[in-house]
Amino acid sequence: MSGRCCGRSPPSYAPARARMPRSCWSTARSSIATARSRTAPTIARSCARPRRSAARSPSAPAFRPAWPRPGPCMPHRRRAAIPRMSNKPPQPPRKKDTVMKASGRVLAIVAAVLGLAGATSASRAADVLRIGEGPFITGGGFLVADEKGYFKKLGITIEKRMFIDGQQAVPALIAGELDLTFMTANASLFNSIARGAPLVVVLDRGNNKAGRGYTVINVSKPMAEAGIKTAADLGKLKGKKIGVSGTGSINQYVFSLALQKVGLDPRKDVTWVLNVPQPDLMKMLGQNQVDATDLAYQFGFFAEKNGWGPMIATGDAIDPDGPIGVYATRQALLREKRDVLVRFAMAYLQGAKEFNAAAAAPDQHPEIVDILARTTALQKPETVKAIAPNWSYTNEDGMPNVASIMKMQDYWADYYDFVEKKVPAERLFDLSIAKEAVARLEKEKPFAK
Repeated sequence: MSGRCCGRSPPSYAPARARMPRSCWSTARSSIATARSRTAPTIARSCARPRRSAARSPSAPAFRPAWPRPGPCMPHRRRAAIPRMSNKPPQPPRKKDTVMKASGRVLAIVAAVLGLAGATSASRAADVLRIGEGPFITGGGFLVADEKGYFKKLGITIEKRMFIDGQQAVPALIAGELDLTFMTANASLFNSIARGAPLVVVLDRGNNKAGRGYTVINVSKPMAEAGIKTAADLGKLKGKKIGVSGTGSINQYVFSLALQKVGLDPRKDVTWVLNVPQPDLMKMLGQNQVDATDLAYQFGFFAEKNGWGPMIATGDAIDPDGPIGVYATRQALLREKRDVLVRFAMAYLQGAKEFNAAAAAPDQHPEIVDILARTTALQKPETVKAIAPNWSYTNEDGMPNVASIMKMQDYWADYYDFVEKKVPAERLFDLSIAKEAVARLEKEKPFAK
């Protein structure tokens, strides 16, 4: 094929050759030959076409021969400047650059730390505990902590389910519907654990500390007129009807001990009216359907105030330091939510501390009194003050009264046969949550003013 085609000539590379080393020109020449051989058929076909008088369509592609493009060995006519080599040794980075890079690294570290702190805070904010609670003043430590935002401050969201009796919350706890619940240390708790229920007691929720007795014995007006004025007169109840809220409950336990102290056998010398809610027992007392009952102090107070029957003895005089309530959880949560449970205990114990102080001097703690009036069945601050200091007492170290609870289990098992199989203390309690909460409160002081 001719070097000329259609009046066009291949570009000349003579100037480029003069400027290139021999090795580079050899490479470029072979590239040019290859490109010409590939484009020759295209040029031949363009020559074979008849010329058209009309102008080429704007949409038709322009003819571009595939000549080699300029490269390192085929410089363009307008060459880029080639940097000159220097014999100077490499210079260290300038101080300004070093400082800027170091500052960048510091900022990156700070941002990472802040991000981690934010992530931790967010994760704590997402920690939810489903709590079983009741409208009783003995739970004042929890109610105060919840109302004053102590759980939120430690990154816990509380979801409450209310129960009129802690025994009713046990099935929900076992089924996984609750994470933690209040309950009384009763015969059903011991039996549930003996049968394999994965429950464990972790915190105190009130006891009959001397001077703070929460349970109280009321007698009907006819019994009071018959001469029952104190616990020492309870021997006159032989053959009478005693009403309590549950079989194997703390109320039956305290009343049974009181009867034994005056020489009666509570298994056969009285008739038990069982499993009646305490508000109904007050009315039954006034209607002489029962001759005596053991109630929470607030209900005993209402019964006396309404003329249904007087209070004659409190639980702390019959069983000092006897348990009223505890908090229990599932064993698996001690591993899965341990830190959350510890933080719950920290907030709860702070609330319990303020609750105990208010019980001793309610006039000095009007905020606590108002909280208890709003969140319990008492409803009025005047009533809350009237029953002080009989709000119960919560151990400020969170420890359940282990000895008293184990004594109760022995009583139900050995005397009444209500407990089928005894549970050892190490299976019944986990005291590590309370201990860790107290240690962290002392170290971290999250509620210091």
